[in-house]
Amino acid sequence: MQENNEFDRLVNKVKPLVKSWTRNRSGFGSFQHYKKLLWHTALLVKKSGIFVSPKSLSTPIFLKPDLLRLFISNYRDFYENILTNPNTFQPTTIWALFWALSTAEHQFMFRFTPFWSNEERLTGHFVSQIMERLEDFGVHWRQLTEVTQPSLSEMQVYYADTANESREAFTGADFGLIIQARYENQPEFFKVARFQAKKVEGGSAGINLEQVEALLQHEKLGYFLFYHRFDIKEWTPPPIVKPADFYQTQLEEFKTNKKKYITDPMNGYEKCWDFASFVTFGLADPASEYGVIESRADDAVSTLMAVDTSQLKKTTRVMIISIGDNVSVVDWEQLFREYGE
Repeated sequence: MQENNEFDRLVNKVKPLVKSWTRNRSGFGSFQHYKKLLWHTALLVKKSGIFVSPKSLSTPIFLKPDLLRLFISNYRDFYENILTNPNTFQPTTIWALFWALSTAEHQFMFRFTPFWSNEERLTGHFVSQIMERLEDFGVHWRQLTEVTQPSLSEMQVYYADTANESREAFTGADFGLIIQARYENQPEFFKVARFQAKKVEGGSAGINLEQVEALLQHEKLGYFLFYHRFDIKEWTPPPIVKPADFYQTQLEEFKTNKKKYITDPMNGYEKCWDFASFVTFGLADPASEYGVIESRADDAVSTLMAVDTSQLKKTTRVMIISIGDNVSVVDWEQLFREYGE
């Protein structure tokens, strides 16, 4: 009874927010227009080991393209009634991670993208929103822990800034993310990803193929993060993730014709996911194909900081999200100190 009461309280906390997002043209509401984005995000969720499909959710709706229209017509129920329920997450505490990140990406979109400053400043604002919302929802993680499991489980976030005085003027429009996690009866793991931010203007984004080449130095490490300017009259997605290897073909052409820049028309957001879904159901899933998985903290840091080229320097912004049962205590400051410029 205590578990159900706590779940009901948390569902009631986020459901009004979710309804405000799904019932307009922005954020999750834009998915009714960007059908490929909705489809790829739904498939990511469905295939993730984090997601527990309720009996009421028909598997064929996810897996058969001819039923895409049916799923899209009911997508609000997916967000408002299925993903708001902690029981659809395994472990249930991951609910707090998803809704912290979802709140962060929507608040970033509403508060900061209307000013449409440069990519570096927008990235700084986005990282700040993520940090703040993770700290807020850390309370709910502990509340879920108290009613669902006996072991100590927490969600904490750390920030590492590797720039010193010599690089004071350079921050960059990128950031690194490390997920440190240990779930019940599973070994601890570290998932690593690096994001390069780009603004979408007029439905297209400029891509530097030398940055693509740098991000592909390590398989599964590099991703692009696309920002869209919020306009109440337009369809505005939340921040969108796209793997760097999507541009592998253009990269091979670049090596031949030396065409450094391309324009990505986004093509309806093929092979894309919103940031919150990607991190929760992709990076936080140890069995997923997304991100580089390591078993040691020092290896995770080394992998993240290995990308260092003239077009893509070592990232100076790094977030570490530590989640789960009795995760190791890591001196992140010491690990990143040797990478200070």
